[in-house]
Amino acid sequence: AEAKHQRVMCVLTNRLHSLQAFRTSWEAGDIVAFVQKLEACNDNSLPAAFLSRFAEHPEELHPAILARLLPMAQKLVQANCEEHAVAAVR
Repeated sequence: AEAKHQRVMCVLTNRLHSLQAFRTSWEAGDIVAFVQKLEACNDNSLPAAFLSRFAEHPEELHPAILARLLPMAQKLVQANCEEHAVAAVR
């Protein structure tokens, strides 16, 4: 049980650090840096959450940014997690 707890804590700590880095880019209005960080992210849940959010508000993204997100969406479509794949398709 302790090993599982440590593994979960490690995943959540890494996710927190990633979110803090994303927030810095987002607050600065640097969507290019934000997308670069998403592309480098090893945690599919964060790009999936981003894609889900912007599926609801696609007008907020420039077409060039959408083009950069396409390879990420293609990767997520093949993910083992159904929720991530559905987020990519939307």
